[in-house]
Amino acid sequence: MPVLCRHSMGDEGGWAIWRMEESADQLFAMLPHRLYDEAYAQLKHQGRRTEWLAVRVLLAELLGRNEVITYLSSGKPVLSSENYHISISHTAGYVAVAYHRQNVVGIDIERWGDRVGRVASRFTRDDEAAYIPESDALIYYLINWSAKETLFKLVGTAEVADFKKAFQLQPYKLDSDRGDIPSIIYGPPSLYPVVHYQRFSDFICTWALL
Repeated sequence: MPVLCRHSMGDEGGWAIWRMEESADQLFAMLPHRLYDEAYAQLKHQGRRTEWLAVRVLLAELLGRNEVITYLSSGKPVLSSENYHISISHTAGYVAVAYHRQNVVGIDIERWGDRVGRVASRFTRDDEAAYIPESDALIYYLINWSAKETLFKLVGTAEVADFKKAFQLQPYKLDSDRGDIPSIIYGPPSLYPVVHYQRFSDFICTWALL
């Protein structure tokens, strides 16, 4: 299985990104069918099938065992065993899974592209726009969009659907390919997670614990 990157969050958790290269049939053969037959049969779109299977194969790789993923009414994924908090993301050609035993975790991956620049006003606050240099605006916009997706996955309710109102990203500088972004999730109660980011050649990855 082509695991592109692994990151440890101590003894309690971590995350990994995997490049999807196998077919859906190859992925399905890696899993115990009895756990997944019924849910898999309901998926009709081939691309969705591949992503769905890849997530479960990668999760089994990370945890050393197969787990059943269910979803809350908000769409947030949870393990039936409740042994870990998990978060899932995918972008064209890649899947990411994060897990943590104690803390709620969020992860997001986004392909590089210019579309985010055209919709930046929908999720960028005035105080965030003030620290974004024009020369690197597209990079900041993509990182900030991904960071707010990660924050949404931490709390994941209708009350935070407006990313401009619900989340604030404090000023930061792109000094390297990885860094930290202090943030605010407005409450009540307000929360102050730090979003971490890492830049790859094809995409950006952000993650955080709560």
